[in-house]
Amino acid sequence: MKKEIITKDGNTIFKNTFDSLADIIKYIQETEVNQEIFGSFSGLSSEMEGSEFSGTESLEETIQYCLYGVKNQEFQEFLQLEKVLKEELPHLTQNRKNTIGSYGFRPSVQKYLMGNPKSMYQLTRKENYQFLDILFMVTARNGETRNQILNRGIITLELIQLLEQMGYRINLDFVDASFVDQEYIYNQLNIKKAREKLDTHICYFPMCHPAFLRRILFRVKETMPVTNPHWDKSYGYIIQPEKIEEVLEQGKDKIIIYYSKELGIEGKDIVEDFKNFWKNLNEQTDILQKENLTYDDKTKKFVLTKNKNQ
Repeated sequence: MKKEIITKDGNTIFKNTFDSLADIIKYIQETEVNQEIFGSFSGLSSEMEGSEFSGTESLEETIQYCLYGVKNQEFQEFLQLEKVLKEELPHLTQNRKNTIGSYGFRPSVQKYLMGNPKSMYQLTRKENYQFLDILFMVTARNGETRNQILNRGIITLELIQLLEQMGYRINLDFVDASFVDQEYIYNQLNIKKAREKLDTHICYFPMCHPAFLRRILFRVKETMPVTNPHWDKSYGYIIQPEKIEEVLEQGKDKIIIYYSKELGIEGKDIVEDFKNFWKNLNEQTDILQKENLTYDDKTKKFVLTKNKNQ
């Protein structure tokens, strides 16, 4: 875990970088709350009793879900929606070719009988991958529904899997960014490195459940040495997309998954949400302009082609 306090153009930025879910859990378990600012208004939000606001009963329950995953009725709903969307998206296979070498998965009988030491077939994969960074904004707008949060998480997971089938390698970071006046809190958490396989079971809870923001990330905020008393009442206001790059110097040459409203995600029909998501994502960045993903109303499937002029 790395902590920085950055002063820039009259703003103070409290920046925290975490290497993993285990890293952020260790931090909140070992770090004291800033009692001078947080807790005096209506208690600590991260420890609020009951599940009405956060969706979990306690901070400790949320920690367990982060570390070990969750398998309940909400997770079954996630799997069902994921299946619906997955069936509509293209399924690409990794191109692999046979080569001959001294070891492999089966022999070439002809070469073996001729005494050739290189008589085994090998399967080789494409290795010239393009690497992409995706920043997933965990911060939610006021009024954002649980269905919007769920759909945005599923759509992002499916996007990552589709991009990796296309030959990209994705580094995935979660971002929580908020401000009060001239104080900013910026948390960045690495969930997946580029050469790691995506684990949807582990990603489900922090990406698709409001408790990760409202308990785990709120607890991180409660430890920050901020001085503005309004943090206690609001826990900060969301940073508009244009400010992410301007103030925090994040986003250049990266794909940022912004809030549901900016992406056209309503939390109802997940296929329609994905259509709006892809359209709005390509309006925000030109990184994926060469990938042409369209929906065929006849087959009820997404079709992927390359843009010839890119």
